[in-house]
Amino acid sequence: MRCKSCDYRLWNIHSRQCPECGRAFRPSEYEFVPNAVRFCCPHCSTAYYGTGEKGHLQPQQFRCVQCESQIAMDDMVLLPTEGVDEESTGIAPAAWLERARLGTLRAWWSTVGRSMIAPAALIERVPALAGTAPAWGFLLLTVVLVPLLGVGPLFVVSAVFGGGPGALQMVLAALVSVGMGLGGTALFALLWAGAAHGLLRLSGPTPYPASRTVNAVLYTCGPMLIAAAPCLGFYLIPVGLVWWTTCAVLAVHAGQRTSGVRACLTVGAFPCLVALAAAAGLVAVFTIGFQAARSASASASAAAASFQVQTVLDSLIAYADAHLGDTPPHAAALLEDTSLTSTLLTVPGSATSDATIRVADASIVQLDAMSDRDRAETIRRAATSLPPDVLAHRLGDFVFTYHGIDLAGAPVGLWVVILAPDPDVNPSPPLNKVWVGSADGAVSQFRTARMTQNLKSQNALRKDAGLAPLPDPFTVTHARPATAGDNAP
Repeated sequence: MRCKSCDYRLWNIHSRQCPECGRAFRPSEYEFVPNAVRFCCPHCSTAYYGTGEKGHLQPQQFRCVQCESQIAMDDMVLLPTEGVDEESTGIAPAAWLERARLGTLRAWWSTVGRSMIAPAALIERVPALAGTAPAWGFLLLTVVLVPLLGVGPLFVVSAVFGGGPGALQMVLAALVSVGMGLGGTALFALLWAGAAHGLLRLSGPTPYPASRTVNAVLYTCGPMLIAAAPCLGFYLIPVGLVWWTTCAVLAVHAGQRTSGVRACLTVGAFPCLVALAAAAGLVAVFTIGFQAARSASASASAAAASFQVQTVLDSLIAYADAHLGDTPPHAAALLEDTSLTSTLLTVPGSATSDATIRVADASIVQLDAMSDRDRAETIRRAATSLPPDVLAHRLGDFVFTYHGIDLAGAPVGLWVVILAPDPDVNPSPPLNKVWVGSADGAVSQFRTARMTQNLKSQNALRKDAGLAPLPDPFTVTHARPATAGDNAP
């Protein structure tokens, strides 16, 4: 039985204070091997032997059979039983401290078990003033063995059956991962133990130095062994961390003789802070990733829209070249006389579909299924249904404004086709940009919010060319083409 502050032997001492450092003590604070200690009456020195739990007297208060004085166990003078050496009176130290006798792996396994299910009992088996080097060794061995137990069998199978040309790279990657795990876990444990002891000191006195808190944190890392589960280990790391934190709280509570609430708050603060930081980091990563994906999707949609406008514009110019400069009576004629297909008439993100695109009294789906003769007749009827003073008509998500324009002699920048998704099925524009194709074969784009300003400039250009002004293309529908008689902006 030794002082828990200075390690001084407390045998045969009548006072309840350590002669070396003055620290108060009670025999009930210690755990003994049953019958290995003599509890002597402080009045007559009659010896009694502890047979109860922890080697204590049972009962702990009674009347001495020799002098008949009322005595209590905590008032008695203690000595080792005759024939029992001092080292054999107490419960054996933590298995990890006995690894020279037990063997490293056996001692490690025994310590891991107590770490997981009896952390308070484990720290009681570690001397109060013990250094932290053995505890660091236990932590680092655990960190090394966890991945070896988890993925080691996979490497064995790979070695037996041939790992292929990438086997060496896999081994090197595994070694790097283990090294990073060692460094990261050691840093985490060091900061954790330092924060816990710092908070303990700020919240009140501590009977033992910081090494006691460090040992309590390091020796309770056993729950991280669940991360060795094959395939599932990575997903069990959070469970292991919560378990480790719980065990560390219990160990500090017992090791530093502090209250449960104080141990919970001081030991749990750092892991909670790390968990919150990790959660915030994950949210940030997912947010950035989502924004990047949305940006990539928008870029892809913009590229697709630009390609579609260019294809439609090229088809229109090709039609005019093939018909001595004449533009088609209706844009649907491009489907018949050029390589343009109906799939290019709708853009990604738009609610427009083949079923909503109308040509005369037929949908594009029906038009594609018609015979050549019926298709030509339907397109002719669509053309004749346009008003004589038509300025723009719609086909799918495109508004065609080539009416009355000589493509070969038109001024640069004069719009002949506009990508403006069908308002009948798109209550609000699905894209934040508008693409326009000019008679000179160029495609340009601008933000939808600038439509009014750009349309004003376009109508000024049309006026110089002797053309009537265009309305907002988002007001042009399949059933209502724009005419010169409409009120233009």
